[in-house]
Amino acid sequence: MNSLKKLLFFPFIALAFASMSAQTTRPALKPGNTPTEIAKSREWRIQQTQLGGVYIPIDIFDAFKELDKKLETEVKTKFIALKEEEVEQKVSGLGLWMCQNWGFYDGSRFSEYLRQTGVTYPEDMARMTVVSYHRQCNKKELGLRELAQKYKDIRRKKHEERLKKATILQDNVKKPK
Repeated sequence: MNSLKKLLFFPFIALAFASMSAQTTRPALKPGNTPTEIAKSREWRIQQTQLGGVYIPIDIFDAFKELDKKLETEVKTKFIALKEEEVEQKVSGLGLWMCQNWGFYDGSRFSEYLRQTGVTYPEDMARMTVVSYHRQCNKKELGLRELAQKYKDIRRKKHEERLKKATILQDNVKKPK
């Protein structure tokens, strides 16, 4: 990795690890939670403006404002200079920070907003946010619908590939008499 990329993404990683220990005020979900408990927790999280002391954006434009506040000028300048393909492949620390702190895994008002676009995987939510932010910084058309469709198509293709490679362990189809 060249030094520009190292300099750009190292601060993102540091930001991610510095904030990962943030906890919400309600008990964490445990593996044995019932579907009802999980749904209640998700509903509670979606209503919150903050989780673990971290402000949760309400939409993509609010997320851009938060990223503007969090990223140092030097880091942002280097980020803007990257090609979109590089940004999309190197979400790394910033994306991890978003997933953890903006509640992409357990639900938040921002993750719910992104789900409404059809993007349901936390990593795709982070990637979509980072790529959109890069476009915004470079004064390009955001193309949110197209981005959302792109990530949905990628997930669908991966799922289809997994199904093709899957092995049926036991066929329980009853044969007619």
